[in-house]
Amino acid sequence: TGSVGLRRVVQSSPDGYVLGMGTSSTLALIAQGKTPLKNENFTHLVRVSTDPLLLLVPGKSGPTKLETFIDHMKGNPGSVSIGTPGTYNINHIFASMTARAAGVEFAHVAYTGGAKVVQDLSGGHLQAGILKPSESIGQIQEGLVRPLGVFADTRLALLPDVPTFKEKGFDVFPYGPVVQMAYIVAPAGLPKDVEARLTGAFRKAIADPRFKNFAEQNAFLTDDLTGNALATEVARVAEALGVVADKVFPKSQ
Repeated sequence: TGSVGLRRVVQSSPDGYVLGMGTSSTLALIAQGKTPLKNENFTHLVRVSTDPLLLLVPGKSGPTKLETFIDHMKGNPGSVSIGTPGTYNINHIFASMTARAAGVEFAHVAYTGGAKVVQDLSGGHLQAGILKPSESIGQIQEGLVRPLGVFADTRLALLPDVPTFKEKGFDVFPYGPVVQMAYIVAPAGLPKDVEARLTGAFRKAIADPRFKNFAEQNAFLTDDLTGNALATEVARVAEALGVVADKVFPKSQ
């Protein structure tokens, strides 16, 4: 869930030559104490994306409506499989929230990455998965997987026919809103001139029309959050994830 790569960043010289990609999933691990990483280990440079997550099912054999899937979970307590890239992360949280909406347990299947979740979903080896649009949009467009619901307050412009859970009467934010985001970090102690040069380069890339177009095609959002403002947002998201994770994951785990 990013912890291995970010530990390398932390252990590197703060010279701007080793950077990392932080995500909300890593923040969830930090908030739960499941990694030695701390947010203060990093210099926060710029947010790259905010990604509303999707509940997906096999395109050929899965249900066509969110409420049908929830009813299926109710009728098969504890046996419906939901795959996620990693454990104790935001995908895992939303899988648990889906099961909570049905009032039953579920069979969590953890993978080492989203590509493997998509592969098993496409082949019908999983009953559902929780993924970003950007890692599943190709398979969605080919009909190999089908999105049933979006974990957000509003529908996605790229997938206007996919409802939010809230629309269907399912509360997947009972303990407060959480969001999946990705952001660039460097080791703590990065010289200010290096920080400014890197931040400027990434801001230019993110503002480029080609990247904006790529974001639209892959249903993720971009903004201009950098530096101290980004560090503040990272701390806020980590705190929210810690609260939710404390409610979602049994202490015995």
